[in-house]
Amino acid sequence: MRRGVQLSFAAIGGIGLAKELEEWGAVWAEKGAESETTLLFGAGGEGAQAWEQTLRLTLCMQLVSLPVVLWHFFSYPLYGIFLNLLVVPLTGIIVGSGAGSLLASLFAIRAGTFLTGGGRAVLAWYEICCRWFLRLPGSSLLRGRPELWQIVVYYMALGVLIYVLFKRDRQPKARMAGLKISRILRGKREVVLVCFLLASLFSLRPPAVRGLEVTILDTGQGDGICIRTRNQVILVDGGSTDQKELGQYRLEPFFQSKGIRQIDLAIVTHGDWDHISGLSWLLEQASEEESGTASGRIRVKALAMPEAGKGEEVYERLEQLCEKQGGQVVWIARGDVVKQNASDSPAGSTGVQAIWERLGRRTGGAGENLLRLQCLYPESVSGHSTPVSGTDRNEHSLVFRLDYGEFHMLLTGDMSADGEADLVRLESGTEGKVPIGTDSTDVRESGMKEEKAGRPEAGDIWILKVAHHGSGYSSSETFLAWLNPDYAVISCGKKNRYGHPHPDTLERLSECESQILQTKESGAIIWQTDGHRITWTGWKTAREG
Repeated sequence: MRRGVQLSFAAIGGIGLAKELEEWGAVWAEKGAESETTLLFGAGGEGAQAWEQTLRLTLCMQLVSLPVVLWHFFSYPLYGIFLNLLVVPLTGIIVGSGAGSLLASLFAIRAGTFLTGGGRAVLAWYEICCRWFLRLPGSSLLRGRPELWQIVVYYMALGVLIYVLFKRDRQPKARMAGLKISRILRGKREVVLVCFLLASLFSLRPPAVRGLEVTILDTGQGDGICIRTRNQVILVDGGSTDQKELGQYRLEPFFQSKGIRQIDLAIVTHGDWDHISGLSWLLEQASEEESGTASGRIRVKALAMPEAGKGEEVYERLEQLCEKQGGQVVWIARGDVVKQNASDSPAGSTGVQAIWERLGRRTGGAGENLLRLQCLYPESVSGHSTPVSGTDRNEHSLVFRLDYGEFHMLLTGDMSADGEADLVRLESGTEGKVPIGTDSTDVRESGMKEEKAGRPEAGDIWILKVAHHGSGYSSSETFLAWLNPDYAVISCGKKNRYGHPHPDTLERLSECESQILQTKESGAIIWQTDGHRITWTGWKTAREG
């Protein structure tokens, strides 16, 4: 409803602007200054042809509505101006048909229905044209949702530009040498406006990520985590049991709002539906695009799945979908490392490392990794270690440690209490390895955490993504005492049938003095860090504030 109202006002504003341009053209024509004021699409005024007026009207509507379109749809229809040439001249039929049908329906419903035929035919023609244009290559330009300050600056710049180009000079001396450049621009007013429109398409886009951004998506009863740097996008899981069309109405709009066309690496911690439903939909849509039956979908460049689950039907299906849309599939286990700095020596699976070598571009000041994503659990089934049982997918759920400078986060998937005990044993018994949890620090209520002073080691966890949506069978006292996280984030749905998060789990998290955040209360939770400090924002809190 709000979207339609905003677009309607933008369209009316564009029509009003076009009318003003036409009147200005008529005034200059009366002054005999047509040589200076000839518009790109005609001389303006009453002598302009219908198609010239249509082009001018379309241009003005595009200029006024551009920020509104990007805000709600995240992309710009490149063929929109040409499409309007086929539709705008017929709008009179729609208006006349609607008005006639309303009047006729006062006397007979059938008569009113009959008179709507002309309008319905035009709308059907419009729908056919839209579908046909959408199949053309590059039918839309994905830009993402601009910030509010960008929209304000855009309208201010547009207003200044229109005033400079179309104001009437009251003093003849104002046309002297000092305004030669202005006079040249005025001679090509519509050309300048078209250039302004094109330039705005490249400037009205979300600002680039500074440092690291981690978004705990609001997937309802499910999991989905997006990790972004300036150049890379990683998705960890993406599914839900209560959001039936998560991929279409949550995941795809999220990535499009950020201007993201491709996910560099998608990780499936395990194959339960509440972790893969949305990701599976994205892969299906991208596969259809590869077959030529869809366009503008989010593609996955590489897909990582648990080695312990290899051979199961759910993983084989995901593998087929990924390869069909042109992606690469790798199987990972404990020890595999994904790095942003490709110059470092591999620390795990060469398949995962090779993927990141093609993605990595930046290194830290002393050669350290800016981004490091290491798989801690489960152990490899192909090595000398004991294979993980495949009867319960939660038992082979992947666990990752995310490092960015001095920032550390643990992503636990749906690991159980037994898995937590195994992880503590593996980490504590590794020679030369710093245990994950070493100390803690106080956290400001404002959501800002300063660099930890006097930290003996840089291996402690700042944020814990609580396992299994806060189930009572995870987050044991031993595990939490070992980690001692500053923040605990729980992804769960409102009034879910499982009762997540369990009261006992919340009590254990409170006892270890972790600040608890839940997606069912805060919505999507967005973390940002420069490697030394972190800030967080709850989507619902931000909207209400």
